[in-house]
Amino acid sequence: MKEKMKLRLYLVLLVVTVFTVVSISYVVLSSGIPYVLLYSVFPLLIVIFLLGHYLVEPIEDRIGRKRVFLIIFSAAVIALIFIDSATIVASPNWAFTISTDKRSYKLGEEVRITVSLENQGFITHSFESGLSDPIVVSIEYQYTDNPFPIQVWYNHYNETPKVFSIQPGQFLERVFLWNQTNTANPWSWNTTYRAGTYQIKAFIPRVNFIHPTSNPLFRTWITINVTSN
Repeated sequence: MKEKMKLRLYLVLLVVTVFTVVSISYVVLSSGIPYVLLYSVFPLLIVIFLLGHYLVEPIEDRIGRKRVFLIIFSAAVIALIFIDSATIVASPNWAFTISTDKRSYKLGEEVRITVSLENQGFITHSFESGLSDPIVVSIEYQYTDNPFPIQVWYNHYNETPKVFSIQPGQFLERVFLWNQTNTANPWSWNTTYRAGTYQIKAFIPRVNFIHPTSNPLFRTWITINVTSN
């Protein structure tokens, strides 16, 4: 009776140990961080040695090598499936989009811009922006003879960091209205701009950003046309 209880205990310890070792190894290898990989190899080798010496050998003497390998293989597969599924569930999946009510406008016509960040993950996720209202929109005019566009408008923002949480399937959405006046360049302040192609860009800046457009958390863009008639 004691031998059976001891065998069961060894089997439970073997399954738990294999599950734990495989799970930790998966996380370490997935991190891709060199120093984490370096400092994790030696402890894992020690665990594997102890596993073989104190658990595998006693169980193997009682139920045979093939059954032990089958148990180890099954526990490893279950661990991989579990940690992979948990990673998928826990990982954020964002969709940052921008749209306008039309793709072509007459000169001076109001442009309605909608920017949204959707949580397409399975759980609530959070992010910290460098702005109290996280989205910045910049509108740039694209010259036909110059590859570098020039900014003509952007929304005002408050540089106060704030954390935002979005539930799965929910949106953080902002609507901006641009009346096609230039508010970015002092030499043409509040004048109606010109016909042509415009790039509308949206950003969610990081904390302690140098400029809202430099290495943001999220970015997206769209182009529209403005005609003179």
